[in-house]
Amino acid sequence: MAEKSLWERIQRIDRRVIYTIVLISTAIILIRPLGLPVPISESTRAVYDYIESLPAGSYILWDIGIGGPTYAELAPASAAVMNHILIRPLKLVLVTLSADAPPLIDLMIKTLVKIPSDKSYGKDWVFMGYVAGAESGRAALAKDFRSTVPKDYLGTPIDQIPMLAGVTGASNFKLVMDTTGGTDTVEHFIRQWVTPFGAKYASVLTAGIVPAAIAYYPRQLFGFLYGARGGAEYELLIKMPGRNLMMTDAISIVHVWFFIFVAIGNIGYIAIRMQKKKT
Repeated sequence: MAEKSLWERIQRIDRRVIYTIVLISTAIILIRPLGLPVPISESTRAVYDYIESLPAGSYILWDIGIGGPTYAELAPASAAVMNHILIRPLKLVLVTLSADAPPLIDLMIKTLVKIPSDKSYGKDWVFMGYVAGAESGRAALAKDFRSTVPKDYLGTPIDQIPMLAGVTGASNFKLVMDTTGGTDTVEHFIRQWVTPFGAKYASVLTAGIVPAAIAYYPRQLFGFLYGARGGAEYELLIKMPGRNLMMTDAISIVHVWFFIFVAIGNIGYIAIRMQKKKT
């Protein structure tokens, strides 16, 4: 029996070897990220520029609608924007209209958000917990904030939270944001905040809903981040590398291996056919 050529041996490599190579290289990148450059999209830069332009003491309301299936994509991206807000002299008010989100938001803050030592809870940022009602809940926050959230996530009455003194509704917030995996949330904020109150609105979106949400960009939705890619762009803008850049590095490496293996496979196939023709 004739000895198999190099290309024939390569064509018969066990696929588990390929999986192992990809797995090991990805693990190395996750441990030691490369920090590969990521082009900054206009929608991401719009969010960064607006937050940078806000005067000291401006209030931001953020509805964080993360769940188990979307946590890995949305939490790191949201944390990147939150890190930017917290290093500026701004006031951040967090709420959620997703019943399963509060413990995940708590986890995100504890593991992904870097709260500066000079920022304190109740003075610079606060989490008001879960608000029921979906669109009606968002409308209520805009019209009568204090009655809608009479206490925070920890049970502290709103009148005992220093930073919320005088906060009554949409007119107090220079920016309203949300984190979401559904276009219905985007439409709720446009109907209940942007249209009646002229609120400036931005969002952190899963990549899958961007094609639907982009219909509102840049007029009603002036800026947005899409998934880990948007989070990686934001980490570059604020010069705070984190989980998003780590994920985009890993995704890039997997794609590099994909193209390498496809190229080798096709070259090998052509080489084997040419060898057979000669014989």
